[in-house]
Amino acid sequence: MTIKEKLQIIKNLSGLTQDRLSKKLGVSFATLNSWINGKSQPRRKAEENINGLYFKLTGQKEVPENPLEAKRQIIFDKSKKYKDILKKIVKNPDIYDQFLLSITYHTNKIEGSTLTEDETRTILFDNIALPNKDIIEQLEVKN
Repeated sequence: MTIKEKLQIIKNLSGLTQDRLSKKLGVSFATLNSWINGKSQPRRKAEENINGLYFKLTGQKEVPENPLEAKRQIIFDKSKKYKDILKKIVKNPDIYDQFLLSITYHTNKIEGSTLTEDETRTILFDNIALPNKDIIEQLEVKN
């Protein structure tokens, strides 16, 4: 796996901005940016810091050769940690309703729906048809 791929995984897992990640690694923003864009390679000490942070965030003991394998392993490890998560969601009606609303709203939004989250909530849970809103969009919410 390349340094660029490792840094992308580190950024995604940690949620750090490039600026904060550069400070955590002890390098300038420009240096980190050049590594991420593949314009330069880190020195040995910096690469050791990157690997250390990678191991800490992923919980892996070695770096896989391809990034897809690394991501698969991360998902597999997290699935062990949260194996009963769906049961917890279904058993708690408030969490389940929020989960259902979130999925419904965002899925419809991606497809071009003009309904707001509050309107989606009203249609989904209160069974109220909204005037001045497209009936097809409202049926999509109920589907």
